[in-house]
Amino acid sequence: MIYLAVYGYSNGNLSKIYQGIDQNGKVCGSTTDTSSGGVSYANYPYLYFINPSNSSGFLAQRVCVDSCPTWSGTAINQVNCPTQSECTYTVTYSSSGSLSAGSVSGSNDKIGYDSTLLISRVCIPSSAYFSSSTSIFYSASSSFSSSLFQSNLNDFISDIQNNWRWLLAAAGAAFIIAFIFMFLLRCLAGCIVWLSLFGTIIFLIVMGCIFLYNAGYFSAAASVATYLGVPSLSTGYNEPIGWTLIGVGCAFFILVLCCCSRIRLAVAICKSAGQFIASVCLIVFVPVFQACLTISLWGGCLVAMVYLVSSSAFTPIGATYFTTISDYGDPALIRFYIFVFGTLWVNAFLGAMGIFVVASACCMWYYSHAPGSELSLPIWRSYKMIFRYHWGSLAFGSLLLAIIQFIQLLV
Repeated sequence: MIYLAVYGYSNGNLSKIYQGIDQNGKVCGSTTDTSSGGVSYANYPYLYFINPSNSSGFLAQRVCVDSCPTWSGTAINQVNCPTQSECTYTVTYSSSGSLSAGSVSGSNDKIGYDSTLLISRVCIPSSAYFSSSTSIFYSASSSFSSSLFQSNLNDFISDIQNNWRWLLAAAGAAFIIAFIFMFLLRCLAGCIVWLSLFGTIIFLIVMGCIFLYNAGYFSAAASVATYLGVPSLSTGYNEPIGWTLIGVGCAFFILVLCCCSRIRLAVAICKSAGQFIASVCLIVFVPVFQACLTISLWGGCLVAMVYLVSSSAFTPIGATYFTTISDYGDPALIRFYIFVFGTLWVNAFLGAMGIFVVASACCMWYYSHAPGSELSLPIWRSYKMIFRYHWGSLAFGSLLLAIIQFIQLLV
């Protein structure tokens, strides 16, 4: 994997990924002289849609430019392209979206508008051009967004950017609550287990009664139920769902009564788990440490994967707007596939390592209660044993799991 990562860093070229293609089929930013005048497209790396007002075919009207047009305060600056006549403006718009010079006469107009560079590849109109239904570009906004944006991914990234503080606070609160819960198991395991079981039973029965009320039952309690905000909907599904939930709740109650001895054994195990955590407090940081290792692994490997992919050939294929991989059998991509498998194997090994450390520390704690035994650095000793005695078996098991994950990924 180290060799493949070094190969990717040495031979990869990130600038080849997702390059724009102009209306003549030329790759923006390419170092190959493809025009009759011997002009290198390396000087024109950005893709610019010259007429977004043409809602039916504006995506086909695009040129490679040396910079994105911007509003200077009085006019739109003129950009350069390999064939200058293809990007010389006949109409310009101000930064507010209003007409600045010329008039729109048809699909052959060359429009200059204030734009923003997206992912260092494409010039997109500023938001002012799409904010009003009277805007000249409004009719093309849906086509533009669906062609250039992955909406779900964009929304996901935006949510993370806007709410990362709350996400971190929620993660911290969850960790603290889990820590408190594990310590409470030491003395309140019985209460927690029995309350959880009977709470589940009560929840199922109450939900079943609500569905039966919606089906027309309990008419005598209609005024109270309406006051509580329960909707009085009468559909064919409410009655069977209500009786099913009540039946499941009653069956679960009978099952609890029949398994009291086993539940008491489970309570005792939970109490032992609480005592183990109280004695070996550092065990709660093992999952955190393993998660950090896994995140670091995938962070570095994803970067290496991008470089390995960028070492293959990218060409315009069909009626696409950006370059794509020309041949998925390219040797550079075969290295990428091998690297993905190696990453899955190391990820599985890290998972097995975390399970072994917890199990080993638990065994050391359990047998430390014998006469003459002493509990000493169980976490450190468990990690040490992995690389001294058990790395072979963990590696073999992780290899089998990685093979299964890789097959699932291919399927």
